[in-house]
Amino acid sequence: IKLKDLYSQKFNILIAPGNHDIGSGENKYSREIFSKFFKDLDSYPFASNSSYFNFVIENSNNNMNMDEVKLFELIDSFDKSSRSKTILFRHHIPIKELKYLSNRRKLKGIPTFRNLERKIKNHDLIIISGDGGAFDYLQRIGCLQFNSIKYIVNGIGDVDGDRIIII
Repeated sequence: IKLKDLYSQKFNILIAPGNHDIGSGENKYSREIFSKFFKDLDSYPFASNSSYFNFVIENSNNNMNMDEVKLFELIDSFDKSSRSKTILFRHHIPIKELKYLSNRRKLKGIPTFRNLERKIKNHDLIIISGDGGAFDYLQRIGCLQFNSIKYIVNGIGDVDGDRIIII
């Protein structure tokens, strides 16, 4: 709420909620607070855009495996002729190949990059996720590219050297 109070007048704040933002399990209180002050959790995933980027914001707490049809429809809905890049923001690691960067070691059902690529028609995509770097032995930032989809993992863990990405 402090973030919104301090900066929402200066720029648009879009949040891809994680388990610490909305609680885990059935923590109804945290979910209600998030929905009241930021965005209704039932409205995820949603699209937004700026002059240079098309954004898709996902609640990966509800869609850890990236298997929601609406998500892929949003990604593919942007005009392919535009010069704008499409960026998908999510909290959790999107593909198995990035599991080594994740704070969670037990990830079940997440796709491989090839499985994800088959579902996304608009391959000129950047996926930025968090959920990395919580411990000093984990990388804070990881960047990989498989074919035409770029993956960036950024996480913080209150460790010297933490960095965040601001777009």
